[in-house]
Amino acid sequence: MCSMPYVKILILSPPRSGSSLLTRLIASSSYRYNLVDNDNNAFGAHEFNKQGYFEDVFFTLLNDQLIRLYYGMEYSFLFPPSLKQFLQVTTLRKDKYPNGFSYDVDVINGEKWERCYSKHGIATKDRIIEAMRRVADSVEKAEYNLVLKDPRLSLVMPLYQFSNIKIIWIQRNPDDVRKSMQRHYGPRMFTTKCIPGTPYVSNHFNHKVGPMDFQTYYKRYHQITRYCLKDIEHLVVRFEELIKLQHINKLEDFIGAKIDKTIIDPLSITHSPEP
Repeated sequence: MCSMPYVKILILSPPRSGSSLLTRLIASSSYRYNLVDNDNNAFGAHEFNKQGYFEDVFFTLLNDQLIRLYYGMEYSFLFPPSLKQFLQVTTLRKDKYPNGFSYDVDVINGEKWERCYSKHGIATKDRIIEAMRRVADSVEKAEYNLVLKDPRLSLVMPLYQFSNIKIIWIQRNPDDVRKSMQRHYGPRMFTTKCIPGTPYVSNHFNHKVGPMDFQTYYKRYHQITRYCLKDIEHLVVRFEELIKLQHINKLEDFIGAKIDKTIIDPLSITHSPEP
């Protein structure tokens, strides 16, 4: 008797779109949500995500570095590239660096975040490329159902050249995404009001974020994510429907498993789990 193949799911979305809740629901059906079977390798709870982020720490740091490596130091999931830039980058072979790239990604030399990347062995371009290949290989060979979520993923997914994956694109009302991001990353986000004495509107952890209006930001994410869906089995989920358990059978059919619906409190469905 042949066993069913393991399912590998990638969740794509901008930040603050409900992907943590979606990943938590999928994880309740016995999917793993990190590359290492160790909860210490996942981001924990926070005032903005009280149940946790359900993200693999190494994977998110690697994606940070891939964005810097291929697009430039000013880019991040808070300052995404244009679709044109994305297409120029994602058509490169995995063993090819961008034209003109001749330096190691030193991040912010001497600051605490540099140590974080060094600790995970992804502080230089060669180690970043090596890690990307290793992750792609690990996902393909994983002998378990896996769901990976990271708001950076849309911007770098084609670089991994994953095979035999599914994608879930979770969408949320754009105005709610904007408000949540401004609460989370600072009220100057999506304005031209820079932090005094700097050209940045946010200095969130290891990201110095330049000004970009929300319409441009959201359009770029939307265009890039749509491109990522090409020729890949995918499902689009609306956050507003998810918290009301609407069309939940479509999600269960897509992942091939039953989820724990009690995770969503029916008494609080009018309130976002990701404020």
